[in-house]
Amino acid sequence: MPAPLVVNDVCRFAVIQELFGRQVVNILDMKMTTNGIDPINRPNAAADQAKIIAKEWKARLLGGQVNALTLKAVRWVDLDSLGGSTGAFLGSPDVTLPAAGLIAQQALTPSTSVLVTKQTEGARGQKTGRMYFAGTGETDNDPANQRMLKPDWVPLLQGAFDGFLSAINQEGGISGEVYDSDLHVVHTKPLVEATSSLVTKLAVQQLLATQRRRQRG
Repeated sequence: MPAPLVVNDVCRFAVIQELFGRQVVNILDMKMTTNGIDPINRPNAAADQAKIIAKEWKARLLGGQVNALTLKAVRWVDLDSLGGSTGAFLGSPDVTLPAAGLIAQQALTPSTSVLVTKQTEGARGQKTGRMYFAGTGETDNDPANQRMLKPDWVPLLQGAFDGFLSAINQEGGISGEVYDSDLHVVHTKPLVEATSSLVTKLAVQQLLATQRRRQRG
């Protein structure tokens, strides 16, 4: 049995969505550190960060997803230690969940999604991360090539992801727990301590990801 994953300062968040009765999960690994001399209360910071992620996904990314898709929750497990906290943000008076996508059209098949790569710095010889953004509308792909997004849709989605990354990378927290957070990619190798690299961009790819392509890597 592999040892439990431990990564210094990193908390793993899972954005939980549902499309056509199937669960869709996007993983975001956030490095959470103090921005002062006092250590942070990591459970409180994780709860704050889960709310920030839900709020910004709802505000910036649901506009690129069909209304058959629903944002349900943001769950977390703190990887900083073996006893790291776990929990879930299920909504609040100011960030209501569940929340549906805003595009009123039929979605592409559940096995098709937009590939978003997590570009990193300082990760030579290590894989970058990726996200599969589900719930793209049927009219958002290129009529001339059904495996591609429309050329004009790519910069619109890219702008949304740029804003999302900027918003979840924050300083200070939102409820009195003072901390800084930045999106990272976790790197693991056998018998080597896990590390992480800062994500500098969430890059939207024009070529759509299908289940076959994902299985091939």
